[in-house]
Amino acid sequence: MGAALGVLDYRFDILAQVLREVFSRRGEETVQNNIKAARAGYDFTRENYKNSQLSPLESGKSDKKMLISGNEALSLGAMAAGCKFMAAYPMTPSTGIITYLAGKAREFGLVAEQAEDEIAAINMAIGASFAGVRAMVATSGGGFSLMVEALGLVGMTETPLVI
Repeated sequence: MGAALGVLDYRFDILAQVLREVFSRRGEETVQNNIKAARAGYDFTRENYKNSQLSPLESGKSDKKMLISGNEALSLGAMAAGCKFMAAYPMTPSTGIITYLAGKAREFGLVAEQAEDEIAAINMAIGASFAGVRAMVATSGGGFSLMVEALGLVGMTETPLVI
């Protein structure tokens, strides 16, 4: 943790406070040992990775590169491409996509629908796409297996859909 925060140029006192809260039940020695270990990693990365291209995200405009997850990157790409409907059944690793898009729904005029299962999710997205809306569905490996019949429908009707 200390090394990661050092590379990201976060303040160490935030981590020290968290370590105190987490390990306080185990005694002061355990707290201090964990803070010492975290500090060693923090100091090492601060000293040896001064030219890191990573930086913490801040509000407002910036010329710096963003540090985001794959799900956030996919969501930003979908919005940039004009996606207006997204359906999903929450299952790792795709839950972050619907969570992110639902948080931006009003701002970008899109619908993020949590379906009752994977089959309903893909069929909702197919319906939206068939009606002319740019649509996508997010799923997991197991969820994709359940979508195979609907995927056949997408092919037969030549309905565009991002999965």
